[in-house]
Amino acid sequence: MKSITPFFIIDYQCVEAFSFYKDVFNASVVEENYEENDVIGLNNEHLKGKLNNIWLQINDTINLRGCNRSSFFNQFEIHVPFNVMLIDADSKEELIDLHQNLSYNGKTVLSIRRTNWFTFFCMVFDQFGVYWIIVYDANKK
Repeated sequence: MKSITPFFIIDYQCVEAFSFYKDVFNASVVEENYEENDVIGLNNEHLKGKLNNIWLQINDTINLRGCNRSSFFNQFEIHVPFNVMLIDADSKEELIDLHQNLSYNGKTVLSIRRTNWFTFFCMVFDQFGVYWIIVYDANKK
């Protein structure tokens, strides 16, 4: 297996969401594709000229990809958005920074706390409908 990459289906706010994630993670844009025409007959005229999908590179091994929700997804029983991400932070300080940045205009679901399974754990729901579980385990080297 080459990799597993998170792919977010954002409810028509892909540009705003990925601009936010680009800033939060200090990421770079690898690729952006825009809706040009209705290639496969899905009646997506309302998305013409809008961002179709995007790829961010956070570091050498972590990428984040996503797209706008479109008529394509309506044919499946996909409840959009429902995305849950787990971030394993390198330090308590990084966990605190990620919690603060990802919860901007969103909300804290579980505040930073000690647990039996991680040294520190928290959960936020960001402004674009993504749940982020952020953990730090001081015992994990």
